[in-house]
Amino acid sequence: MNFKALPADERAYWDRKAAEDKERYIKEMATYENEDELTMANIMAEPPKRSTSSFLIYANANRANMKAEYPDANFGDLAKIASAKFKGLPADERAYWDEKAAEDEVRYVTEMAAYEAAKGR
Repeated sequence: MNFKALPADERAYWDRKAAEDKERYIKEMATYENEDELTMANIMAEPPKRSTSSFLIYANANRANMKAEYPDANFGDLAKIASAKFKGLPADERAYWDEKAAEDEVRYVTEMAAYEAAKGR
């Protein structure tokens, strides 16, 4: 039988039962913790991105300038240009990019330790 076709008194009974059940459900869900779901979230979490090399940090920081300087260069040509420029950097400027890479390595190690701890390894 169709619910909408029920007489008003029967329909009121089922509406009342539905309201009581909804109230019970809301109370139960307020304190519900699904341990399996939490574990699956940890398992499905993606590992942190690997640390970036000093060359890649340099190339990413200077790509727009190199693209403006060499507008006809394609991606491969820009990589060759960036490589040549990076190899020709003075020691103090090279140390700056190496320091940025070391900072990123610290970030990676820290995030990886947290990731491993969350996975329970």
